Amino acid sequence: MLLRIYYELGEYMALESHLDSFRNFLRRRAGLGYHRENYANLLKIVKKMLRSDLRKRNVRAALLEEASQMRALAEREWLISVLRPSGD
Repeated sequence: MLLRIYYELGEYMALESHLDSFRNFLRRRAGLGYHRENYANLLKIVKKMLRSDLRKRNVRAALLEEASQMRALAEREWLISVLRPSGD
């Protein structure tokens, strides 16, 4: 939830900090099962979004394709809605 809030509000420094903290949590916490892969993939895509120029259609399309093809991904619908071009 915080991840979505920080992204939507454009609070990218807070988002980066949250992503790092959550990545550490996932690494340290045993027994998360399939949740670990779901959230690790979410963190991977969001980090790529922060480092990419999403104004470029081909960059956005590549990230959209990657998110769509991931087998395990938390918040898939939200990511796809953010990455989908506004004209679609």
